[in-house]
Amino acid sequence: MLRKNTLCLLLGFILLVTSLAVPALAATSTDYVTYYVVTADRGPLNVRSSPIAPANNIIGSLQYGAAVSVISFTQDRNWAIIAYGRQNAYVMTRYLNLTAPVRKVEPVEKVGETVEDINRIFRAMRPADYDVVTRPSRASGWVNLRWAPSLEAEIIQRCYDGYALHVIQSSSSWAMVEDPETGNVGFISTKYLVSVSYMEPVDWMDEEDWDGEDGLYGIGEDEDEDEDEGPQNVELKRN
Repeated sequence: MLRKNTLCLLLGFILLVTSLAVPALAATSTDYVTYYVVTADRGPLNVRSSPIAPANNIIGSLQYGAAVSVISFTQDRNWAIIAYGRQNAYVMTRYLNLTAPVRKVEPVEKVGETVEDINRIFRAMRPADYDVVTRPSRASGWVNLRWAPSLEAEIIQRCYDGYALHVIQSSSSWAMVEDPETGNVGFISTKYLVSVSYMEPVDWMDEEDWDGEDGLYGIGEDEDEDEDEGPQNVELKRN
């Protein structure tokens, strides 16, 4: 009889402990509120072991747009207490938002001119017969001679400052030239050419035949120079 009573008491104790533990676990998993990291510069947000900044208490970071499980806030609500791995941590409340940020859509870069673009440049070319020299934007630079009137075309050779060339055909943005020294024939951007002897191109097209090609293609420097490396991108850390 005593053994039966003991078993009953033990079973009752187990049931009592289980009933207390289950709500506690349920509260742990459902009482969080999800916030999202939203920083002005779209940089990471520092995670700290204590609600103090600045201090040597950074234990990690959260990327822009990351979902955060917020347990509660400090009394002044300047800091949020979050679930971070297997521990609680702190982040600044002002960088949290209940709404997920809209992802920034990066612009699609133009790969290069199409075949039709290059064909239009060829059609805009008119015969010419004059001598030029190259003039890069810097005396130490060079201008590229390419096999086609396109910034994507293969480079035949580099022409340094003052390099002499002879123009065979030209438009407002590109010139077909011959290198008297090498015999190479290619295309070069007219913005880096200076005429030393000039003859008017024959049969220059009427304005109505130009079809808007003036300066449309060949935009941008076709010039390669040794540039000093610019300032490194410094990743800003948010407190």
